[in-house]
Amino acid sequence: MKGIGLVSLRRRNRGKRSCVHLSSNSSEFSYGFSGSKFTILVNFLLVTWNRMFSFSGRLSKKPKNLKPRTKEQKEIDVLLSKDVKNLTLQETYKLASHLRHTSQFTMRVKNVTIGGVLKVRRRNDENRRMSEDRDSNSTIESTYSQKWDVSLNIEDVKGETRKKIGKGFQRRLTEDSEIGCLPKADSLRKSVKKVVWNEVEKQIYYEQQLRNTIENDPELCGYYQRRFKCRIDKTVMKTNAKTLWRHFNEKDGKQVANGDQEIQFTEKLMKFIRNGAYNPPRNRLQFIVEKSKNWDTSALIFSDIPKEEPDNIKIPHTLLYKYTNRNVVNEKKCPELAAIKKEAEKKIIKCDCCTGGAIKRCWQNPNCPCYITNMKLRQFQQVDDVVVNEKTNFSTFNPVLLRGGNSFFDTIGFACSDECECAGKCTNNVTLLIEKDVHPLELYRKDEQMGFGLRANTFIPCGTPVVEFTGELNHGDVKKSEHDYSYAIFSEDDSFPTMISKVLGKNTKCVAEIKKQFEKDERWFVNPKHIGNIARTCCHSCEPNMSMVRVFQKGFSPAHCRLLLVTHEVIFPGNELTFDYGPGYIQETLGNKCLCNKAGCRCSNIYETFSKCSEKSLEKYQALRYHIGYAEFKRNVLDAIEKKQSQKVVAQ
Repeated sequence: MKGIGLVSLRRRNRGKRSCVHLSSNSSEFSYGFSGSKFTILVNFLLVTWNRMFSFSGRLSKKPKNLKPRTKEQKEIDVLLSKDVKNLTLQETYKLASHLRHTSQFTMRVKNVTIGGVLKVRRRNDENRRMSEDRDSNSTIESTYSQKWDVSLNIEDVKGETRKKIGKGFQRRLTEDSEIGCLPKADSLRKSVKKVVWNEVEKQIYYEQQLRNTIENDPELCGYYQRRFKCRIDKTVMKTNAKTLWRHFNEKDGKQVANGDQEIQFTEKLMKFIRNGAYNPPRNRLQFIVEKSKNWDTSALIFSDIPKEEPDNIKIPHTLLYKYTNRNVVNEKKCPELAAIKKEAEKKIIKCDCCTGGAIKRCWQNPNCPCYITNMKLRQFQQVDDVVVNEKTNFSTFNPVLLRGGNSFFDTIGFACSDECECAGKCTNNVTLLIEKDVHPLELYRKDEQMGFGLRANTFIPCGTPVVEFTGELNHGDVKKSEHDYSYAIFSEDDSFPTMISKVLGKNTKCVAEIKKQFEKDERWFVNPKHIGNIARTCCHSCEPNMSMVRVFQKGFSPAHCRLLLVTHEVIFPGNELTFDYGPGYIQETLGNKCLCNKAGCRCSNIYETFSKCSEKSLEKYQALRYHIGYAEFKRNVLDAIEKKQSQKVVAQ
């Protein structure tokens, strides 16, 4: 006889008559009855049955005979339990090899999902399922490709007849009201105060603050999930190792060397690995700047230069700029670009998706013009000679996993905007996390020569858009004094016009206007020297943890382009946020004197030996870096929070 196991009772009212529905692992039963005594009797009998025969959801079975762990497995367990600082070079190599091998089974490791309890309504469950499965995108792409030969719904919208959908919907591409005032050095100097800092306590505080923010926001809770894995993801490991190998062995896209040696985890290399996170001093100088139009971010500002006091602190010119979270157009300097912007306002791509809860279901919606445009741009991504044979997706809550290599020119996304019916609060807006300012960031200065840098105070998953690179949108040649700040969004050899002409299809008028823009001006760039945001303080690194991608909203003019910095590895608390300024930056600007202090830097003392490592050896290097970072994060933050929560439960 089979055990009834877990039995669910569902009582359905049918007039005066009721029905109890019993469901088990083997079959289903339905009984009609009148009154509630029968319900009590059935529950009593089932509980008694389960206690007598030890049935708990399925037939009780004898435990399987587990195989005893081998000697090698026991040795690995000992290595995992030890602090990496106490391991010998041979033990470190053995541990790195094991971590590289087990990364292939990352999906089997139980993940810890943090970021708001999944207390969502039933109507939101479907939203999550639609946005969680990355593997289904290829099927969806082929299914919807039949409808893409239809021209997109680009509406002619006039100012007097524009539909008012909600508050804040009538944003223009140039938002002068959102540009802050130029701060004065004296006012910043008066705001400086000395504070006492405890790095571990602050990491715990910011982690709890982030969890509360996600849980209390209906547009994030149940949608945005942060997964903590004890092993590095295989795809991320291979992609970053391949990128680092190319950094060592390629120049201008051509292979000039062939690193094939096995890695040696010397003490010098381990010093670089262990010093991944910045540990600030106990006494810090903080610029007390409240969030406002002049500083529209929650990021804090600190100065950690030794022997510096509030009275003698030097205010660098890098802090004296107008703040904006949107690219702006100076109509006096660029009248042609201003005219293009006004014309682009009349022709926008927007959707009328309005189904769903707090977050609308635009992603994977075959009737959403913004999603269709997003998928059409995805077709142009090149997957040849890359580690990841899967194209990058630009959705709201799924990770934006880049494929490695120089993917800036062919990896482009399209997102819903505030002009859409969904107001950009949907599953097809990769800029949503940036606009919500979710992750606590910090500007810090430890060296006067290096200047300010940007670091994370919490755990940031791989593939997360962290910050947007904003500034003044210009065209033509860049001034020599502003060359170090500017970032080109289009260049003369960019295939973007050809790509867009295929995306827009029958919209010949729009295609002609875009081609006309590129014929007039060879270069378009964002200059944050005088107007910008905190992204201008992101430093260069030879081993960057972020990459820049282009995402368009509303249309495809230069004024519609947004430059997003996306993490291509896991960011642990204290890690500096960096990206690669380009191959010529070290030689032309720095004079071959890079200060990024990374093992893969050409100025490091181990570059000659480290650059000769094989690609598989660099995978071990990536796996060990992640292991050390995760172990410290778990010990300092996760275990401490879990301990506090357990103490609260016991106290209650």
